[in-house]
Amino acid sequence: MHKDIVIIDTGGTFSKKYQRRNGEFDIKSNVIKKILKKWLAPEYKVIPLLSKDSIFFTDKDRELILETIQQQKSKNIIIVHGTDTMSITANFLKSKRLDYTIVLTGAMVPYTISKTEASANLGLAIGAIGFIKSGVYIAMNGLIKESTEILKDYKKGNFKMKETECH
Repeated sequence: MHKDIVIIDTGGTFSKKYQRRNGEFDIKSNVIKKILKKWLAPEYKVIPLLSKDSIFFTDKDRELILETIQQQKSKNIIIVHGTDTMSITANFLKSKRLDYTIVLTGAMVPYTISKTEASANLGLAIGAIGFIKSGVYIAMNGLIKESTEILKDYKKGNFKMKETECH
């Protein structure tokens, strides 16, 4: 039996669908439900909240994410989010000192192009939520860490641990 988990879909690369005609992406897809169906796990509650690239997120969008979290009975929340501003949203939520376990995840490559990364990152988030204490985390590229301990490496195209200073 799965823990009571709510998955909030905000769009981002994870859900992009490449449009061959014009070379653009459509973010309005049901990727999360497709992945869950393959896992035979349709009992998760999926909330399609936003359908936009996270570089276009505003403070109003982050407030909407916060309000949506606060409306849930479950204290276990996964947010599928674009990777460019994932840390900004994570830090915003962390500043609210919520009594929830919140895991943000996403993908650097759209599911429609390669199913591996998006599926692995969502699986990591779902698997981890049963073992981590309340707080705000990022689950990407095999890492699950508090949001302040992980960052996007734009040069390598993945997420990594923040480098700590040695004294």
